[in-house]
Amino acid sequence: MRKVSEEVLRVWIKQAQQNRIEATEKIIEQFTPLLKSYAKKYSRHMHAYFENLFQMGVVGLLHAIKKFDLTAKNPFYSYAVLCIVGMIKNHFRN
Repeated sequence: MRKVSEEVLRVWIKQAQQNRIEATEKIIEQFTPLLKSYAKKYSRHMHAYFENLFQMGVVGLLHAIKKFDLTAKNPFYSYAVLCIVGMIKNHFRN
């Protein structure tokens, strides 16, 4: 899937915050390559651990979607990365 613009992403986020599942699925689909890359980085190529970390990354992305302030000028991508990595690192702490 082709990377979408920040404007389109913000429309999807607004819809997702209104509990539209299709919009949430589109956002997750857009971020799947990023989620996989972070899961691979932190799992050090252990496949079983990769799946857990990928799921933690998705949880972090869902948290980012829910909490993102659409009135802020910051790009969603930056906020999402912080939430994704934070959730993965939090998984290690627990």
